[in-house]
Amino acid sequence: MKKNSVLLLFLLLVNISLGTLISYYTIIYSEPELPEQVITSLENSIINNAELTTDVLNQQFVKYENFIQAMTFFTQGLYTNDSLIPFVQSYYHNPDIQTPPGMHYDTRYGTYISFEASAYQISPFAFSEDYQNTYLTAEQETENPLNHISNSLKDEINLTAKQDHLLTELFETNKNLLSITSGFQSGLTRIYPWQTLPRGFDSRSTPWYSLATSGIKDVVFLLDSSGSM
Repeated sequence: MKKNSVLLLFLLLVNISLGTLISYYTIIYSEPELPEQVITSLENSIINNAELTTDVLNQQFVKYENFIQAMTFFTQGLYTNDSLIPFVQSYYHNPDIQTPPGMHYDTRYGTYISFEASAYQISPFAFSEDYQNTYLTAEQETENPLNHISNSLKDEINLTAKQDHLLTELFETNKNLLSITSGFQSGLTRIYPWQTLPRGFDSRSTPWYSLATSGIKDVVFLLDSSGSM
């Protein structure tokens, strides 16, 4: 009984990353007529896979934790002494409004992206009240969003664009990353690499932002290596 309990724990752990493979093991293991030698071999195989998977996951968690620390330190620097960091051009997430350099269709992402810049997007509720309805109901966005936001939000857009200095380096050293998203309390969202976000998107409404901001925070980062964003 004790062995089965431990094995079940490994099954659940491996299932995090092996999916269909562990389902195959589970089906075989449930057959009552399998010889003891085969069952033992399968158990050892599952345990070895679980240990390997755990090591890989731990390495990834440590690496991602380092990314978050670097992003946090860099962003703190932006808000305390940004004059030391060179200016970076901001690019809106809608190419009809502003097209970034290097925009191209990428089959891995299934959309147009650019590794030369991040994209910024603004929550509808961060626009001036007289523009919110127009923004949400118009068939196509045609107006410059900067004409309908506060000066403080404009300053934050220019300030956070400087994150690109760090983001480009992070992506060059880790090819597993698909995107890094920054969500700000102001309603500003940044995503690297540049790509289009849905109209009306508000990072403050996402589960990951809500979970991360259970305490007092001004900005939250989301690292995506799965393509779920």
